[in-house]
Formats: sequence, C-alpha cells, structure tokens
Amino acid sequence: MKLLQFMKDGQARLGVKTAEGIMDVELTARRSGLELSFSMEEVIRDSAAAIPRLQELLAGDPQRVEEEEIRYAPCVTRPQKIICVGLNYRSHAAESGLAAPSVPVLFSKFNNSLAAHRETIALPDGPVQIDYEAELVLVIGKRTSGVTKEEALSCVFGYTVGNDLSARDLQFRTSQWLGGE
Repeated sequence: MKLLQFMKDGQARLGVKTAEGIMDVELTARRSGLELSFSMEEVIRDSAAAIPRLQELLAGDPQRVEEEEIRYAPCVTRPQKIICVGLNYRSHAAESGLAAPSVPVLFSKFNNSLAAHRETIALPDGPVQIDYEAELVLVIGKRTSGVTKEEALSCVFGYTVGNDLSARDLQFRTSQWLGGE
C-alpha cells in the first residue's frame, strides 16, 4: 500500500495511491460511515488497526482525486526525530576524500527541513556549496530501545525516498571535519 499526504484546505490529508488515482481517505471514510484515523502519524502509531481499515476503504467505493490535482505534503509532517547516517557507504566516503568511518556518523535534521514531492527547496543566499544525494528513508513505526539486528526490520513501518541537501562548505568548517573533538 502506497500512503502519502496531500494538502487540502491548508491541511495535510492522508491519501492512498492506486492505479486509478489517489484515494482521499477522509472523504472516503466519511462517505462510507467509518470512523478512521486520518493523519499519517496516527496510522503509523496504530498500523495494526489502521492498515486493515484502509484496505477496507480501498475495497469499497474509494473517493479519488487525480494526482495532477493535488499538492503533495511531506510523507510524515511531524516526525518525532529525524536521524541521519553520514558516509554510510565506502564509495561516498571516497568521493568526499574521507576515510570510511569505523562507527556510524549520526546527525539530525529538523522538521522544517522536510519538503514534499515537487516542492521548491529554498537555498541560502551567498556562496554556499550545495550537494545533494538521494536517500532511502526508513519510517520507524514504534518506540525502540536495545533492538537486536534480528528485531530491527520489525520496527520499520515503511520506506520512502528523500533528497538530502548539504551545505558542504559550512559542514567542513566544523570541528568534526577539522580533526577536533
């Protein structure tokens, strides 16, 4: 099932992409007389109950909108955390002129750094060296702590793609890249 969010009346709404268009979950549920969580965060939080209900809506009389008619919202608009892994493959480290790290390089991003599909990304003024990478994004669906390698995938709600932008000239001015502690 391909879940997404789109903007309608200034609010992010849940949608399901189908071959026939995008099902407007809120409108379909209302017309079907079903009570259903309408936010992506609620679906992620209670996927065991929400996914079967979404499938039920799809099997009924889904109210669809054409993809060309919508303006996408970020897949998740209010994530609790955005944790990124830097230099996570050897060829990227090599192209950056850096040694592959012996432990994962973790960093975070803020919610306001999220952009939706086809949304314009504002870049800072001035001489900034912007680099971009396509990234695999894992949406973690449950609170975790001390997860084993064998349990890890059971914590993943779903996957999406992201376009990660970095201001390399600013990044390389930090002590981490200058050999400091």
